[in-house]
Amino acid sequence: MKGQVAFESLFIMLVVISAGIAITSIYLQSHDESIALTITKEETVKQLSAKDSFSVIQKLDLNKISSSELTIDIYLSPKTTLDIDAIKSKILSKTTYTTLNINIK
Repeated sequence: MKGQVAFESLFIMLVVISAGIAITSIYLQSHDESIALTITKEETVKQLSAKDSFSVIQKLDLNKISSSELTIDIYLSPKTTLDIDAIKSKILSKTTYTTLNINIK
């Protein structure tokens, strides 16, 4: 009887640990949206720090139009110019998007 209880306890532990691994793997995945936002923020900060003027990122707004198309709006205060092509090429090389629109507002 003790052997059966131990086996059942091990089986229940296995089920609980497997469920925990499955659930955490879903929530800890890197998605293309988070990669795109991270790259946008890093490149924007890098380009702003290279300028003589002072600008602040107020907001990054991401709109996923389809599974292959994405629009990112960068809100800067005060509005300044950035090298959008550098940001686009880096995002397109690291994600599965084919069409990317970046607007500075």
